Amino acid sequence: YVEKCLASVMAQAEPDIECIVVDDASTDGSLEIVRRLINAYRGPVEFRLEIHGQNRGQSAARNTGTRLATGECVFYLDSDDELLPDGLARLAAVARQDGPDFVIGAHAVCGKGDPVVSPRLGPGLIEGGDEILSAFLRGDWPLMPWNKLLRREFIERNQLRFEEGLVLEDELWSLIVACRAKTMGVVEQATYLQRIRDNSTMTSNAVARRFSSWMNILRLMDSFVKSEGLDGNIPLKEYIEVRRSELSERARRSGGNSYEIYQREIRGAARFDRRVFRAMGLGWKIRYLHYLLPVPLGYAYLWGTMRVIPWLARMRRIRPSDFMDGPCPRR
Repeated sequence: YVEKCLASVMAQAEPDIECIVVDDASTDGSLEIVRRLINAYRGPVEFRLEIHGQNRGQSAARNTGTRLATGECVFYLDSDDELLPDGLARLAAVARQDGPDFVIGAHAVCGKGDPVVSPRLGPGLIEGGDEILSAFLRGDWPLMPWNKLLRREFIERNQLRFEEGLVLEDELWSLIVACRAKTMGVVEQATYLQRIRDNSTMTSNAVARRFSSWMNILRLMDSFVKSEGLDGNIPLKEYIEVRRSELSERARRSGGNSYEIYQREIRGAARFDRRVFRAMGLGWKIRYLHYLLPVPLGYAYLWGTMRVIPWLARMRRIRPSDFMDGPCPRR
């Protein structure tokens, strides 16, 4: 897919594009394809090729590109995806006009019926950190780093980097962006094509590795919230608690000791908070009561409610958003 990816960059109408291609010690022949395309290209895009001596993962590749970037803005493009025609120009127009910290657009999905996924926000400028964070916690804008045009000054000022050694690191990165950004631009047209394939990062990583990464991401989220003095932000704490509640089930699916994970990562990491409880929707309120029970009973209670509540919602033909409202992002 890398040939289509680079062709989509070469076809952009936006002037002054610097395209940094990071080869993360690939073994599938893609490096040769990239070299051939770049050597044959005659056009305005300035291509730069950076090669990792050993495979370090997607986060490291993005960090390398960020470090080498010299442009006013930075855009992440996965090698199996594509920019849509005029995609960068549409995003850059908002960046030039309003000067936000970052701009997002809608994206098309190839491989899942080709739907267009749009932000649940009106086009234009959103001002105010609280508004941006609230929209993120509601799932109103996608958490993936791609299809976001970020001002490089915003990246450097906040030292935004991807946590290396993890998969599924996007949510941690986007949470930090949501907490730090003061202005955000929205483009209603689709600017990016995401390709879903069976052996992509999202579909091919072992369940155990994904769980281990997710557990570390939750710890890093907790640490970030405390370091930023955001302990009093109840929607943010609720958002993290919803994800923490999923850890035991994720451990079970990965073949790990789910009871041990419940003891250490759920009960050992947090406690019942009345403010969070009051903010939750009915379904998550019921789940959250596990903190009030002794650990063995709390474990069994949480395990049961994580299954029974969605089942009841389906049986009663209630929309999940009505029964389980709260900060669980809509995917």
